[in-house]
Amino acid sequence: MVQYWCAYYNLHMLGSVYSSVSIPEFAHRIANALIFVVGAVSVIMVIWGGLKYAVSMGHPKRVASARDTIVNALVGVVIALCSYAIVNFVIGSLK
Repeated sequence: MVQYWCAYYNLHMLGSVYSSVSIPEFAHRIANALIFVVGAVSVIMVIWGGLKYAVSMGHPKRVASARDTIVNALVGVVIALCSYAIVNFVIGSLK
């Protein structure tokens, strides 16, 4: 079932459940999948913050809320990229 789901959604990067994958390779695949998810969520949150800003009509609290949404989304991206770099460094050291 998992193989069918991965093939249907073209998730070849996760691999097969039945294949023998080393722990560093498995961690690398998980990190790649998570960075994709974080990137998609951050883009959605930046768009959401932009929409909030566009409909705020100059109201100071709404403008601040929209700005905070955008800033928090960008901070999340920076944290995710740093964690991805750390994971890749550690995996590179293990190989």
